[in-house]
Amino acid sequence: MPDKHSALQRFRDNPLRRLNHLSNYCEQRSMQALEDRGFDRLAMHFAAPMSLLAQRPLRLTELAERLAMSKQLCLQSLRPIEQAGYIERRSDSDDRRAKQIALSKRGETLIAVADEAMRGINEEFKALIGDEAVEYLGQFSLELCEQLGLPGFAQQRPAGLAGGLNFPLLIGLLNRSIHRSLMQGTMARGYDRLQMSHGQVLACIDPEGSSVGDIAALNAVSSQAISRVARQLSELGYIERRSDPNDGRSQRLVLSESGKALVTDAVAVMDNFESVLQMGLGEAAYQRFTNAVNQLHSALFETAAPPATQTSSALSTETLLQACADCLEHRQTRHSAQLEQRLGTDGYQQLQRLLAFAAGRQVGRKP
Repeated sequence: MPDKHSALQRFRDNPLRRLNHLSNYCEQRSMQALEDRGFDRLAMHFAAPMSLLAQRPLRLTELAERLAMSKQLCLQSLRPIEQAGYIERRSDSDDRRAKQIALSKRGETLIAVADEAMRGINEEFKALIGDEAVEYLGQFSLELCEQLGLPGFAQQRPAGLAGGLNFPLLIGLLNRSIHRSLMQGTMARGYDRLQMSHGQVLACIDPEGSSVGDIAALNAVSSQAISRVARQLSELGYIERRSDPNDGRSQRLVLSESGKALVTDAVAVMDNFESVLQMGLGEAAYQRFTNAVNQLHSALFETAAPPATQTSSALSTETLLQACADCLEHRQTRHSAQLEQRLGTDGYQQLQRLLAFAAGRQVGRKP
């Protein structure tokens, strides 16, 4: 059995985690393309429910289950999407007393534009690691979707893939299914009070601890939402709050001993999950897939800047000032996302540190 330190390293750095990072990148790029085409009142969390509703209308309970969140949280997250006019409620043909959530006409148009953007990202990926590698990623992702029994993949290829395999489109669906399977497997090991939403915090805690603001930025949600989840994990005994050594006024979330044991069990579940996939799809094929994921992740985030957008206009002074304010407040909004996309992740993080220094805050350097 691996020690707790190596388990934490694997928990934080593994092919499935990199797949999650790539999925978030694709959804963020797609969101920016939609804004450039005139779709307003958008937020990053719209992508997950709308991609599922693009397959077929769903009842709230079923949608919440597939999104790996509570019914109440799902309803809360859907409210701004409905207010923006992208989804609507319809009578369920199987039960007139029940309601289904479906895409509106405007929502269907949005999905078509998003699909176009995803195909553009697919071409950018090909420029980074080659046509053959990206085509293999798309083909294997489709096989993974079928292996995992994702809705719409069991009998035939979804209509959205009729024009060819699209890796950026597939990984959003695939990533959510994998996350759900891993969380359910961990809960089955005796962590019966663990919730699906807890994974978004546990997976983002650094060995030396992480702030609520940092975790919120990684998940593109509000600090209040992360604070609620962190409070639940603290009550369960999986995390602790400690003073930030670089700023005594701030606190960082760290894993408790019980949390580290949870991570060890979660890694065992992940190892078993990957073994099942290897047996079902072939060890060599799965290794080729993970190697391609690692290669793309490295090219995109570590050795090369993210592809430049085709937007020619500069950020307005108002937008730039708002983005800087978002940096100081550790918030991830449309303005800060635009700035991060222009500067790249490293440049954006450097700007955050410079702004914190200019504001008189202590800034620690990461090892």
